Amino acid sequence: MIHLLCFLIFNIQNYCTLRFRNISNRELIFDIYLINRNGL
Repeated sequence: MIHLLCFLIFNIQNYCTLRFRNISNRELIFDIYLINRNGL
């Protein structure tokens, strides 16, 4: 569980830095959906 949490934090950091300006709203919503689904 802790490994998954660290993995999600790492992905969130990528959203804030590298991918946020390069992805569309649909991809962002889909990625957030996957994170929420895997996190729960």
